[in-house]
Amino acid sequence: MRIELSEKALDHLKRIIDSHLDYSGERSALKFSSQLDDRLNLLLRFPESGHPEPLLKGRAIFYRAKIINKHYKLIYFVDEDVIRVAAIWDMRMNPARLSKMI
Repeated sequence: MRIELSEKALDHLKRIIDSHLDYSGERSALKFSSQLDDRLNLLLRFPESGHPEPLLKGRAIFYRAKIINKHYKLIYFVDEDVIRVAAIWDMRMNPARLSKMI
């Protein structure tokens, strides 16, 4: 099993890290990175542990969500032996935007 981040997820990650660096400092960015690493490692062991993402139900792909912290969650799906991260979603944003984005 391995993890792949989509271009969107990589872009989200860069924006989140840059935002932490600009507004909260390096310590905050490192904390977020550590939280993300913890969740990704957990998914490697238990890929089905995320809850079904209700905003994306009814699609051909079965999306799951894993909470990173109180502001962010991973949106992903399992494709054979690959965990594909589609987005790193800021839960403070309009939920309808997630549906349109993915």
